[in-house]
Amino acid sequence: DDNQLCVQDAIVGLWDNTWVKEEHTYYITGDIARQGSDLAVIGVWRGLRLIEVQTYQKSDFNLLNQVISSLKNKYKVSNSNIILDEDGVGGFLVDALNCEGFVNNSSPLDGGNYQNLKTQCYYKLASKINEKAIYILPDVFTEELKEKLIEELEQIKSAPTEDSKLKLISKGEIKSNIGRSPDISDMVMMRMYFEIKPKNIGYLY
Repeated sequence: DDNQLCVQDAIVGLWDNTWVKEEHTYYITGDIARQGSDLAVIGVWRGLRLIEVQTYQKSDFNLLNQVISSLKNKYKVSNSNIILDEDGVGGFLVDALNCEGFVNNSSPLDGGNYQNLKTQCYYKLASKINEKAIYILPDVFTEELKEKLIEELEQIKSAPTEDSKLKLISKGEIKSNIGRSPDISDMVMMRMYFEIKPKNIGYLY
């Protein structure tokens, strides 16, 4: 598909990119399920290395609050390095954990020429994948979840637009194509928020 943003070999190669730097900063990203057929997917990152993933069939507030708090303490992740999808239960978790909230249809960061923040982050993700700048540890996913992620990343496709803004095919179209919500790739995509978000700058006096 000419509209596919990620190079196929680069998608499959995510599990081979062992050269990606093992940084000291940890992040947690979470796509919180909104419907019975969706998964709640929580990922832990060390830099751009995905080192742990936990999935749940439903979004129970107390359970996910406990899980994310435990991962936060285990890896010493600051609240400002945790981001969760704000839809549904995710909004309550953002408030409880005092962390960053991801709003798909919010404006892109830094004035980017994208339809919304989600589109901006997916374009950034495609760029990082094609640069072979992301590494997923081999034991993070079961074989079934690995195949699902590959299938979901193949669905990152540009869509025609009536204005100059970059756009992706809709989530509804993706669901129609693969028969489910792209929950795993959405979790991965949210890691790009921290790559795009302006870094705090210290000043010397």
